[in-house]
Amino acid sequence: MGISIKRDDYLKVILTMMIALGISVGMVLPADQAYADSEVCWTTSGGKYHYSWCPTLNRSHYLRYGSISDARSRGLTPCKVCRPISSGWQQDGNGWWYRYPDGTYASGGWVAIGGKWYYFNNAGYMRTGWLNVDDNWYYLSSSGAMVTGWNKIGSSWYYMDASGVMQTGWTKVGSSWYYLQENGTMATGWLQLDDSWYYLGSSGAMATGWVQVSNRWYYMNGSGEMQTGWLVLGGKCYYLNEKGAMAAGWAQIDGEWYHFTSSGVMQTGWQKIGKPWYYLNSSGVMATGWMKVGESTYLLSETGAMLTGWQKVDGVWYFLEVSGARKSNCWVGNYWLNDSGEMVINSWVDGGRYYVGEDGKWIPDYTDPKESVEGVECNSVTVA
Repeated sequence: MGISIKRDDYLKVILTMMIALGISVGMVLPADQAYADSEVCWTTSGGKYHYSWCPTLNRSHYLRYGSISDARSRGLTPCKVCRPISSGWQQDGNGWWYRYPDGTYASGGWVAIGGKWYYFNNAGYMRTGWLNVDDNWYYLSSSGAMVTGWNKIGSSWYYMDASGVMQTGWTKVGSSWYYLQENGTMATGWLQLDDSWYYLGSSGAMATGWVQVSNRWYYMNGSGEMQTGWLVLGGKCYYLNEKGAMAAGWAQIDGEWYHFTSSGVMQTGWQKIGKPWYYLNSSGVMATGWMKVGESTYLLSETGAMLTGWQKVDGVWYFLEVSGARKSNCWVGNYWLNDSGEMVINSWVDGGRYYVGEDGKWIPDYTDPKESVEGVECNSVTVA
């Protein structure tokens, strides 16, 4: 016939024997005998607190139950046999570690505690700082908690995904793109990848569209690539030089001169730039020489400036009004301009009524020398 022994009595017998043999009994408890921090007890007359199964506990006295902190606040000390322990974070000379209620501790990998992830080495100590696991980099704060999202470490910014893995390369966060270099640091400013240039603001966000850098304007397409050459936006033309900077003012492109507003828009037609007027054709090219616009003809210098007044071209004089239009088939002072606007010399003009001399000036009461000899006798010969 078997003998029935209660569980606590059985443990009491075993522990009593171990004590008698001088074997330490204050080590790790079996998991099914673990008690939470709030499950210690003490007698009203004793000076120590115990787990409820402790063989030294005097059950003839009235027992009180509470947490270890409650017991300590009453001035009680832990029993040397069952050694009630505090679970949770512990610190010793080697660092921080985490003890479970059953006395075991976290070690050898990732452990979630209080909604945060921590990493413990094989000796059970919490890691901090940079950590490489399976070729992935993680960062553990000074508290040991694994960080996620944006983190400034030292003087640089890093981005860790929701799993804590440090990101590299192009990474989209929210609605913006960022570039994280091979070492994970967030890039800012100009960035060259292959044959393309990108600009990343002080926040690291990749710029698109127009962006001003050091008083110069640049244009980045939807992929963030810096554009060069001619650019048409909203029906307006812009020019970006080989370094991407937007042209403003005068710019010589492929041997031709163009003019751009301060906002970079290429100009066409008549434009007053400074004091002179210039004419830029429909392609924006600055015109020089003779040019017909509408019904009028204009003369533009080698520098493109519209000329006015008397101008000599290839040895011929022309007169240009204040508006720049060339005058023709009319008098300008005492000078006659023919249908081509050329000043006439040594000729009868205006329907043969007036005569202009070598300098083009009208000679009043001019008499043709050939006509003046009519009726004059030369050696008794009458010249008809």
